[in-house]
Amino acid sequence: MKDDNRKFFRLPNTIRVELQKVQFPLSSAFKKNEALSANISTGGVSIESSIEYRPGDILQLDFSLPVLISRRSGVMSGKTVDTSEINAVGIVRYCNRKSHGVYETGLHFSSIDAEALAALKRFIQIKKDEV
Repeated sequence: MKDDNRKFFRLPNTIRVELQKVQFPLSSAFKKNEALSANISTGGVSIESSIEYRPGDILQLDFSLPVLISRRSGVMSGKTVDTSEINAVGIVRYCNRKSHGVYETGLHFSSIDAEALAALKRFIQIKKDEV
């Protein structure tokens, strides 16, 4: 996949993402919504949803990264699925209408803990190696 001179490699991948708009002062007035990722990188994620966000909006993101891991024990070998839960805060960089009722939104991770970032890096590397 061509990098297009971008700072972060973008992995085309569909992941279910839960998101909630954050507004100050903090309020529970905003409900959680679901979206699907179009691509993901260590710098952020592009999602498709029915919600039109504005550049600068702050969103709490929650998603899981399933990764197949090979395990060997004696004669037996197999694969299991390891799931990493990712919680991050993202800032909307753009929101474009794709079709009737569907918006593509680009989010930059403004806050993601080191463990979650490491899991995301592993996920992207495994997926890149599969190609």
